[in-house]
Amino acid sequence: MRTFRSALFLALASGAVVLFASARQWVNLTYRETGLPTINLGISGRELDPLPAGLAILVVATILALLISRGFTHRLLALIVAAAGVVIAIASWRAGMQVENLATVADYLEESLGRSATGQTSQAAMLWWAVSFVSGLLIALSGLALIGNGHDRPRGSSSYERPASEVSQLSPWQALDQGVDPTSTSDR
Repeated sequence: MRTFRSALFLALASGAVVLFASARQWVNLTYRETGLPTINLGISGRELDPLPAGLAILVVATILALLISRGFTHRLLALIVAAAGVVIAIASWRAGMQVENLATVADYLEESLGRSATGQTSQAAMLWWAVSFVSGLLIALSGLALIGNGHDRPRGSSSYERPASEVSQLSPWQALDQGVDPTSTSDR
């Protein structure tokens, strides 16, 4: 149970870190053209590649669903968390290490200029992509830990579930109390 809670907390915290890191500046783009002043543009991780932030939201939602799941559903959701962590890590690595190959940077520059870029550009990658990359790996490890842990734990309160007693033997008041329509013949 301790491993389950630790993996849940690690995945939630790592997802929050990915959301935070993707809002930070990942690339500082400097554009120089003769006769014009130097233009410095900061591109955030979400502008560069929105995939890590979107998958971090998916991870948080899936972790919340893991709290009420058991069995096969639990393992499937944990596998989704692990796969999302791997994709976050790959997308962050690609956006941070291969930033000059991304069409998004050129598009962002041309959109900011309002025309095609003819001058020189230089790019400096910040380390927020690395924070997102490491967080993606931690999410993947948490997902793998969740696949093996927590699938057999109690699911939560059963106070709102109908007991498995025989419905046809209930009095009308007991049926109403348990959520069964006493006038319906299909429930009785």
